[in-house]
Amino acid sequence: MFTKFGYIYKMGSVIIYIYFNMIL
Repeated sequence: MFTKFGYIYKMGSVIIYIYFNMIL
């Protein structure tokens, strides 16, 4: 459960990172 939550959090961070790169 903890690993699954960490995986989702990690994926969310990557999506946010790409999103900011597309804006800038």
